[in-house]
Amino acid sequence: MKIQHIIPILLLAGGITVGAQTTNTTTHTKTMSYTLRNLQNDKTIPNPTDADIRATVASLKDDFGPVLALEIGAGDQPLSMDEIEKGKFGFSCVDGKTAYFTKEGHECSSEVAIKIIISYRDGTPDWKTLGEWKQGKM
Repeated sequence: MKIQHIIPILLLAGGITVGAQTTNTTTHTKTMSYTLRNLQNDKTIPNPTDADIRATVASLKDDFGPVLALEIGAGDQPLSMDEIEKGKFGFSCVDGKTAYFTKEGHECSSEVAIKIIISYRDGTPDWKTLGEWKQGKM
């Protein structure tokens, strides 16, 4: 058996662990417990799926101000979503020691909002590139 055939077999069998350092990650992981809270009716969904997030965003009524929060755990700052104008949303959150706020005039559609929430929940850095953010130190 050639070496190029052995390496994939070892990787699949878990015999070798391959690691890479990533510098643009968020400080939480998907193994954490999350709660999606609709602030319009106080309905909560523990560990929301992608479908739960889409349905909750779609169910929002025109109500300017805080409308949704993805809560991570006791004492942690949630990802908060506000409706800025009809169908346009802004966010605020804390990642590590940096606070993020949607830049004024760069509010996002419900589709982009869904992608931001899913990425934040999954602990991927994609949410940082999906919106235009102001940053501040905590």
